Amino acid sequence: MFTMKQSTALDILKSWENVFLTWQAGSGKTYVLNKYIDYLKTSGVKVAVTASTGIAATHISGRTIHSRSGVGIKKKLDEHDLDTLFRRKYLHKNIGKSKVLIIDEISMLSAETFDLVEQIVRYFINRTKPFGWIQVVVCGDFFQLPPVVKYGAPTDKLFARQSDARPKMDFSVCYLSEQYRQSDTKFLDILNQIRNNSVDENSLEILRKRFDAKLEGVIEPTKLYTHNIDVDRINNEALSRIEEKEHTFSMLTKGKKAAIEILEKSILAVDELKLKLGAAVIFIKNSTDWSYMNGTLGKVIWFDDEDGFPLVKIRSWGTIKANLETWMLADDEKVSAKIFQVPLKLARAITVHKSQWMSLDAAEIDLSKVFEYGQSYVALSRVKSLSGLRLVGLNEEALGVHPEVLEADMEFRTISDSCNKHFWTLEEKEKTELHKTFVELMEGEFYGTEPEDISWKKNKKSWIKQTSTYHKTLELIDQKKTLWEIADIRGVSSDTIVKHFYMLREIRPDLNLYPYKPDGEVVALVRKAISNMGKGSLEYDHNGAMKLKPIFEELGEEFSYADIRLSLLFV
Repeated sequence: MFTMKQSTALDILKSWENVFLTWQAGSGKTYVLNKYIDYLKTSGVKVAVTASTGIAATHISGRTIHSRSGVGIKKKLDEHDLDTLFRRKYLHKNIGKSKVLIIDEISMLSAETFDLVEQIVRYFINRTKPFGWIQVVVCGDFFQLPPVVKYGAPTDKLFARQSDARPKMDFSVCYLSEQYRQSDTKFLDILNQIRNNSVDENSLEILRKRFDAKLEGVIEPTKLYTHNIDVDRINNEALSRIEEKEHTFSMLTKGKKAAIEILEKSILAVDELKLKLGAAVIFIKNSTDWSYMNGTLGKVIWFDDEDGFPLVKIRSWGTIKANLETWMLADDEKVSAKIFQVPLKLARAITVHKSQWMSLDAAEIDLSKVFEYGQSYVALSRVKSLSGLRLVGLNEEALGVHPEVLEADMEFRTISDSCNKHFWTLEEKEKTELHKTFVELMEGEFYGTEPEDISWKKNKKSWIKQTSTYHKTLELIDQKKTLWEIADIRGVSSDTIVKHFYMLREIRPDLNLYPYKPDGEVVALVRKAISNMGKGSLEYDHNGAMKLKPIFEELGEEFSYADIRLSLLFV
């Protein structure tokens, strides 16, 4: 069997094929998908980025397919329903103008919903062609968690691959099999045996030896349980046993209320994060510099004396300060909601369901109460090696896979091999011509294949424009000029320069603005005022920026608007 490399999968995605992107756990699907989304956006091709669940959508900065398509919780659509949806302007933007539709975590989307989405897209774009003849990219691993269905509901059309629309789509399959999570060959063999429904006695014995195993060099392993009631109990009990001062970090939000509510339901961040010294924690987001990842475990060892953020001791990198992170809900390139919170959760326990997008250094797993196909595989495949696995319960019968999934997997591998062989025979010139034709037919502009080239050519005009305004301020920051010196040189007010700071941070997220941080007391008072007001009292302008007047009044009008605006950069 051929190994489908990430580069080959990207070549196929760029060639106007309808693609099913699948993988063995840990083979880098999210990387490939985000790479392709960036390629489409920089080429000017309109892409609708969606996922079957809210949590999955945040990993690719998208929305749920239910929201994006307008299907919601509907179980069927008649002509009247379709006509009603067609009159909604926002759906024309969401669907009618899209040239590519991406649906992530397709394994958790039912055949019924997939057919409804196809019906809506076809109605909006081209009523005679499946999915309106746009490119459809679906991603998922059917060995992981299946769609949620009501008890007693028919299961003969459970998965999206069993839908009426699927046979009409002629999907190419990209089956990624390179490994980026696990390098432990024994463990990989066990995971592959689960996928093949062929777990032998030798593998079972290896797993049995992991019962109550000692985990070397692990601070606190995360416990994976199948039921929420166990997870909540363990986390609350663990925190209450720590006799240290409790520190609370409140979620901050920006954007329209409805969009914020959608985003809140779609991420793992909590509204009120309560931590203590010694608390076991888990990072719930990938950092921009990859110093930690979604799933990195650690222990709180201190709280920063200046801003109060937790310092976390982790296994691989030493100590990391957990600063505020940002989660966004976006349509195309417009951000409709942002959430700011420390990217941590208590990590004594999490559910198998919420672990599905994580890579764990170590875990203590209870598989005694498995109630669904895929749960055992998801839980075990989160862990990087056998040395990081401790079992406290195992229902050996739960290592089986859904018979429909096993049959389908053989078909996927065969199609993927065929696609792989075909693209291996193509010359680079032929591939480039395919990519160019696709982008131009999708009303985009083909700049080349290297992201760096695309980024520069696409953004050249806007960068030149920035040079005449914000970039001049950036040059003075790099020269270590004070705020007042920059304002004087630029001939504008200091408040205008602070507004430049906000824009420059968008352009350069790593920009060090701490030399401009106002007196620590001012920042602390602004932070306290926002906390006292609560999310419901904060107001935003039409651009989604926080209004200063309510904070000004909460502070008793003792500080200027300029001081407040500058302080917000560090809150």
